[in-house]
Amino acid sequence: MDEFLILLQAKLDETKSKENVNANIKELQNQLDKLKIQVEIDPKSLSNIVKQLESALGQKIKIPNIAIDSKMGQQIGSNIGQNIVDGISRSSNKVNSEVQKLANQVNKIQLSIGDGTYESKVDALVAKTNQWTDANGNARISTNELSKAFDQLTTASNNYANSPTEAHQKALIASEKELDKQIKTVTNSVRSMNTELAKDSAISSFRNQVVDFMSKNGKTVKSFQFGSELKDIFAKIQQGAKLSNQELSILKQRFIDVQNAARATGKLGKTFFQTLREGMSSFSYWTSSTFLVMKAIQSIKGGIRSIVELDTALVDLRKTTSMTYGELEKFYYEANKVAKQMGVTTAEIINQASAWSRLGYSSAEAASKMAKYSSMFASISPGMNVDTATDGLVSVMKAFDIGNDNPDEVLDGIMSKINIIGNTAATSNAEIVNMLTRSSSAMKEANNTLEETIALETAAVEITRDDASVGNAFKTVSMRIRGYDEETEEFIGNVEELSGEIANLTKTASTPGGISLFTDDTKTEYKSTYQLLKEISDIYDQLSDKDQAGLLEALAGKRQGQIIAATINNFEAAEKAMNSMANSAGSAEKEMSVIMDSIEYKTNRLKETTVGVAQNLFKRDDMKTVVDGLTSVMNVIDSLTSKLGLFGSIGLGAGLFTSIKNVGMAELY
Repeated sequence: MDEFLILLQAKLDETKSKENVNANIKELQNQLDKLKIQVEIDPKSLSNIVKQLESALGQKIKIPNIAIDSKMGQQIGSNIGQNIVDGISRSSNKVNSEVQKLANQVNKIQLSIGDGTYESKVDALVAKTNQWTDANGNARISTNELSKAFDQLTTASNNYANSPTEAHQKALIASEKELDKQIKTVTNSVRSMNTELAKDSAISSFRNQVVDFMSKNGKTVKSFQFGSELKDIFAKIQQGAKLSNQELSILKQRFIDVQNAARATGKLGKTFFQTLREGMSSFSYWTSSTFLVMKAIQSIKGGIRSIVELDTALVDLRKTTSMTYGELEKFYYEANKVAKQMGVTTAEIINQASAWSRLGYSSAEAASKMAKYSSMFASISPGMNVDTATDGLVSVMKAFDIGNDNPDEVLDGIMSKINIIGNTAATSNAEIVNMLTRSSSAMKEANNTLEETIALETAAVEITRDDASVGNAFKTVSMRIRGYDEETEEFIGNVEELSGEIANLTKTASTPGGISLFTDDTKTEYKSTYQLLKEISDIYDQLSDKDQAGLLEALAGKRQGQIIAATINNFEAAEKAMNSMANSAGSAEKEMSVIMDSIEYKTNRLKETTVGVAQNLFKRDDMKTVVDGLTSVMNVIDSLTSKLGLFGSIGLGAGLFTSIKNVGMAELY
């Protein structure tokens, strides 16, 4: 029996390390057949054998506790033999299952290496981290361990391919686990960096807003009611990165509350002593005789130049407008009043009226109103000139059909919505207009409202800080999901293919069928880009890195994926923007009221008042008459000098030119 047990243990060990299990079982069965238990097996002997068998097989063997004779011993021996064979078979099946499982795992790893899945993941992560560098140009997120893990996986794969031993198999599996760990580590770092940068940008923008407000509103700062609140807000902003998003949101709301309350109680603007101190610094010069004489001369010369400039602008307006001559003359003087109200020049008002007239607003009332709105928009938008303001309003009005029938809709329908986001998000009116100018038509065709378009682009630009690229990216996405090529702008009919691809890439436990491009099963109505990206943002973190990369490329192509990723990861900013715009009515007018209290606005008002005086003093018709008369005199001189020649005309020419000089023609221009 001891010999048999030794053989059994050897076969069991061999079974665990080899796959030729059937041959082992057959050989063991032959040994059992040869082993004839002829001696009487007493309970004690049998107990020892059973313990050894249990140790060898790794399982319990049930033997009846009865007196055993020689014949029964043979029967029990036969039963034990069968138990041994069955045990080895079960052990064999378990070994085969584990072997197959490891083989499948290795094959999957090898396939992923072969098709570039791991390489794509690593390259994508390295590319993301390269956009963030420190002062020395080094990446702020290290990918050294990630690259090292990828190299080790590649080496392990090559070793296993050349020699598929158990050791190389284990090394390959261990390398794959290490790479997966490093991918998760870097991915988490990238997400943290995106969140940190978005918050830093928001804090910096907010700090600038508070500083600007405090510098322009000494009354608010000095007041007992609001001063301590403003100082506390500013002190907390100085904590910078230590502020949580929730704390920053609370500070912004407190600042808005202070502005609104100060405006309501008349506490905006500079204090009396601030104004007096600024005025006294140059008062002595302003009252000197030298200043007054020079200012009078400059005013006359400037007045003549202004009238010439205004006349040129009026000629351009006459080409495009339906106004009568009388209406044009009236508008010529009304433009000066509008300019003083809006903080721009009279010439700009007339030029803007010409621009709006070309777009169909050719009546005196419509052209004047639209010129007023575009000028107002420029005044409340730092970094934006009147021409840019006009282009932005035209683009939005035409794309989203706002204000085309009723120009007054432009004020709160467009300007207030843009202004409230420029004041409360990490962007500006000028950036928003730039993004809309590039994307508004395509976004409207993709069923987005103006508010949804602004919200999506705000979420993206807060992180990317590149308004031009954001505008182009959303133009690309909105065209792709409707089956148009973003470069040729032609229909390419791949909507079904794209829809299926997006659905496959967005399958999760909560969206087992994936996310569709369409609102219902008829597939006749597209979801808006806002709705589609909102649904994706809800399940984005549930997707694998590979599916995320594939989804971004399907939506935005190879070049714009980063911008759409920024939008999805920062979608709470888009939702916040939607809420802000829902309550934005009156924002543009309130902003203008603040601008009107600035020195720059008051200085412009003084300057345009001077232009108004020039309009009254230097009548265009009178100036034309003088110029025509002087032209006639010059024609006579031209005729005489052509006949007399150089020397014969010296006396005559000298006298005539002296007279003309005395008239002051040199001062006309």
